[in-house]
Amino acid sequence: MVVTVSDSATRRRTLGLLDRSNGFFSPLAGQDPQAGRDRAEWTPDGRSILFRSITDSLRSAVLRSADGSGADTVLLRTRRALFEVVMAPDGTTMLGRMQTDGELEAQSLLWWSRSDSTLRPLPHVTADDATVPTGARFSPDGRWIAYRADAANHVYVAPFPGPGAQVRIDRAGPDGTVVFVRQTRFPRLVVVRNFAAEIGRAHTAGK
Repeated sequence: MVVTVSDSATRRRTLGLLDRSNGFFSPLAGQDPQAGRDRAEWTPDGRSILFRSITDSLRSAVLRSADGSGADTVLLRTRRALFEVVMAPDGTTMLGRMQTDGELEAQSLLWWSRSDSTLRPLPHVTADDATVPTGARFSPDGRWIAYRADAANHVYVAPFPGPGAQVRIDRAGPDGTVVFVRQTRFPRLVVVRNFAAEIGRAHTAGK
C-alpha cells in the first residue's frame, strides 16, 4: 500500500510503499526533496501512483511508476490550489477538486485529459452553499462519478462528463437493498442491487 510520511521538522510530506505482509517500508524512488507529495491514489491498472506535488508556487498532479523506475510524468501544473485528483478507468482522464477563483473556499470539480490540459467544469455537479463536492470517485466503466455534496455528507452520483442530473444514493430503496457507507473522507458503495434504479432516474432526469 502507498502511504504518506510527514517530516516533523520541515512539514514536507513524502510517499512510500508499505508491505503489509512484513511491515517493510520503502520510500518511493526519485522524489524531489523540494516538493511535498501527498493525496496518493493507485491508477486503475495498479502499476502507477497518482499524487499531488506541492512547491512554494505550484501544485501539480503527477504520475509515477509504483516501482520507482523512470521519471515523474506531470499531468497538470497549476497555481490554483489542488486538493485531490483521481484517474478514470481509461487511464487518460483526470478529475480534480480545485480552487476556482481567488478565494480558497471557492472549489469545484474540474476534469482534463493527458492530451489536453484544458480544465473543464461539470456544471451539473453542484453542492449547497456551505460545502463543495469532495471525495469524487469514478465508476468502473468511467461513465459516472460518486461524491459527497452537502453539509450532511450525503453521497450523490452523476453522469460523467454530463449532462445529466445528480441523484442522492446513500439511502435505502423501497425494498431496503441499497446501502451506502459514508467514511471519513471517501464514499464506498457496499451493496448496489438497487443502484440501477437510481441511475435510471438520473439518466431520465438529465434528458
